[in-house]
Amino acid sequence: MVGRVTIILLVAIAMYLSPLFLLFVGAMRTRRTRIFLFSALAAGCMAGVLLAWSLLPASWPLSFGETLEASINAAKYGHPVEHYAEGAVILMWCASAAGAFVCGGAATLACRASRFRRC
Repeated sequence: MVGRVTIILLVAIAMYLSPLFLLFVGAMRTRRTRIFLFSALAAGCMAGVLLAWSLLPASWPLSFGETLEASINAAKYGHPVEHYAEGAVILMWCASAAGAFVCGGAATLACRASRFRRC
């Protein structure tokens, strides 16, 4: 069953990604490559973090903010939770970099393909 927090997270993601989608479309129409690439990198980072967050087990009791805090605060959360939270943060960081690389590469290829086709 989908919880309230999941629905709120999906609405927040949609609110974040809709302006990025408009940047994509506007940048492709006006051929502004920098805006297109920046929005692709931002979308890739966000997608990577969301993918990594979805890979955490359902039994993980902490929210996103608490996970970030637990990764640096062993006194409050205990060493086992801190260790697992550190691993989760590192996973999200690596997934963010991979998502930015993939989306940035795809955006670069799309820009090059559209320029060659229009010339």
